[in-house]
Amino acid sequence: MKRLFPLLAGAALLFGATGVQAADSSIKTAAPAAEADEPEDLSRFSIDTSLDVHSRGSVFGYGAVTFAPFDILDKSGVRVKLEGLTGGYHYNTEGDPAFFQPPLFSIHGHDVEASWLVGYEHVTDELTLAGFVGGDYQHVTERYNPANTFGFLNDPTGYGGLTNPTLGTRWGVKFSTDLDYKPSEQWSINLEGNYSTANNQWWSRFRPGYAVMEDVYIGPEAGFQGNNFYREWRLGAHMRGFKVGPVELGLATGFMRDDIVGNGVYGTIETSVRF
Repeated sequence: MKRLFPLLAGAALLFGATGVQAADSSIKTAAPAAEADEPEDLSRFSIDTSLDVHSRGSVFGYGAVTFAPFDILDKSGVRVKLEGLTGGYHYNTEGDPAFFQPPLFSIHGHDVEASWLVGYEHVTDELTLAGFVGGDYQHVTERYNPANTFGFLNDPTGYGGLTNPTLGTRWGVKFSTDLDYKPSEQWSINLEGNYSTANNQWWSRFRPGYAVMEDVYIGPEAGFQGNNFYREWRLGAHMRGFKVGPVELGLATGFMRDDIVGNGVYGTIETSVRF
């Protein structure tokens, strides 16, 4: 018995030391839980819409679908874009006393436009720069307000000496560019513009913004647009980047000056969604 007791005690000590070593080894090899990464945006389509109105009687809706055929939108590559625009406008013009026309004519116009573009977009963490070129279609019609004119004076080519050279159907080549630059986490600069040989039409907008929350920017905006018939400039304020679920929203308002309809106030609401 005296010999058996030391053997049992030694065995107990041996197993105890082995258990402690195993436990210590398990503690050392246990890896900390990895933080979940944000899911990568694998979107290849973008749908952008806007509704633009101003106090001088203009309402226009715009829609565009952009497709990345070879990769996702968050990587540089080829882009295909389809655009559509439709809306109405209103302006008054003085009549021609030589033809016994009343002092003012109320003219209502309707504009339909479509373009199909192909281009390339360069994408980095700080800069997105895209350029497009393609075909452009424009169709513009105008009519008198029947309450303010006589039937025999309904001339579709001009009203009281004021002629709109954009009336009818035009085809052209359209060039478009879009730049978004983030020099820091607090600032973003957005510049957009396009030009079409149809009716010598152009549109541009400049938007610097300061981040009030993550990816939501507010700031001033300035725009200039026109064609062979009118010139218009705008100065106002905007907010962009606010998200409601998958939809990104933008708002803008300010003062506008049009050389046909005069001074007024404009408002714009924009939406963008990717999938």
